[in-house]
Amino acid sequence: FTITVDANVPLGTAVDLGYEVSSGQYSAQNTFYLSIGLIVEDFETGDFSAYGWQFDGTSNWTISTEDPYEGTYSAKSGTISDSEASSMYVEMDVIADDNISFYRKVSSEPSYDFLKFYIDGVELDSWSGEEGWEEVSFPATAGTHTFKWEYSKDMSVSGGSDCAWVDYIIFPASNNSGNPLAVTASANPEIICNGNSSQLNAYSTGGSGNYDFSWTPTTGLSNPNIQNPVATPGESITYTVAVDDGSTTVSSQISITVNPAPETPIITNEGDYLHSTAASGNQWYNSDGIIEGATSQDYYPLETDNYYVIVTNEFGCESSGSNVINFVYTGLDENIANSFKIFPNPSNGAFTIDLNNYNGQTEVWIMNMLNEIVYKGNSEGSKSLSVDLKGSGSGVYFVRIKNSESDVISKIIVK
Repeated sequence: FTITVDANVPLGTAVDLGYEVSSGQYSAQNTFYLSIGLIVEDFETGDFSAYGWQFDGTSNWTISTEDPYEGTYSAKSGTISDSEASSMYVEMDVIADDNISFYRKVSSEPSYDFLKFYIDGVELDSWSGEEGWEEVSFPATAGTHTFKWEYSKDMSVSGGSDCAWVDYIIFPASNNSGNPLAVTASANPEIICNGNSSQLNAYSTGGSGNYDFSWTPTTGLSNPNIQNPVATPGESITYTVAVDDGSTTVSSQISITVNPAPETPIITNEGDYLHSTAASGNQWYNSDGIIEGATSQDYYPLETDNYYVIVTNEFGCESSGSNVINFVYTGLDENIANSFKIFPNPSNGAFTIDLNNYNGQTEVWIMNMLNEIVYKGNSEGSKSLSVDLKGSGSGVYFVRIKNSESDVISKIIVK
C-alpha cells in the first residue's frame, strides 16, 4: 500500500495504521505506529534544544556556521588541549531495528587526534587528519541506546583546525526522550452501531518515555487510565486523552459516531405466511441460517421449520433477532382444498388457472421468490385465466387468488 502524506502535516506527527484481514472463519488484526518524516538533527535551531543533548569532557560542543554540510549550522567540537576530549551525546529509546546516519568532517593531527563515534560506550569508527564532509551509517537495534560523538587529542602536537564537525544526523525510529511530548488518539472503528464497541488507542512519543494516561469522559470505557481502553458509548461522543510524562501534559481528541440500531421486530403467523412488523430491511432466517432472497415484510415458508427475522437499517446496523415461530407447512391440498387448479404444473411459463370453484370477479397476483409481483390480473367473470411467465425466468412462483369469500395461495414451477 502506498500512503501519501499531505505537505501540511507537521514532521513527527504520530500515525496509527490499522488493518483487518479475514478469510472464511479466520481473521486477524493489528495496528502499526509510524511517525511522519525522518527524525533529523541538523542543528538549524541554532542551538542544541531540539533533542536532549548532553556534554562531557573539558569543553562542550558548540554550534558553528563555518562551512556546514547542510543549511546554516552544524555542531563543532569544543576547544581542547593535549590529552583532553570534548564529547556530545543523546539517549534514545529506539522502537525497532534501524540505522543511524550522519555527516562528519575532521581537521586534526593525522593518526593521533580523532573524532570517534560510540553506541552505548562501544567505539564503532574513528576519523583523523583532513576528512571532508562524508556520510556514515551504523545499525541500531531496538532498545534504549546512547549515541556519542567525541573529539580527543593525544599528549602532544596539533594539526589542521584541531576539531571535528557533525551535521544532518538521521536518528533511528524512536520514542526520543529529547523530543517534545506528543500524543495522537485513535479509534477503530470510528463509526459503530449502538451496543457495539470501538478500540481506543493513545500513541505517545517524546518526553520522558514514562506515560500516565487519563481518558475523559469515562462514559462507556473499560478503563479510563490505560493506553488502549475499549469504548462502548450509548451515543455519539468525543473522548479526550491526557498524557503525563512526569513533567508535561499533552492531550488529543477522537470522536466516535454511534448510529441507532433498529427496534427488534415481531413476527406473526398469518395462516400461510409470516409477517414482520418492520416495513423494510428484513432478512428472514430458518434453522439453517439466512434464507437467500427472503427480504420482504412477508415470507411464505415452503417447509416446516423455525423462522425469525433480523432487520438492518440505513446505517447498516442490525436489530436483535425477532421472536421465533415454528411454522407448520400443510401443503397445497390442505391450504386451499382444491379450490382452484393450475395446469400444466410444472410448465414452460405458459399455464392456465382454473377458477371453476370461484364466483364473481377474482383477483390474481403472481410473485417470485423475492416476493416481487410479476403478474397481476383478474378473472373479469371468467372461469379460467391464461398466464405467460416465459419472460420472468425459471423458478418457483406463488399464485395468490382472492375474492370476497377467500384468499388462498398456491405455487407454480416454471422450467
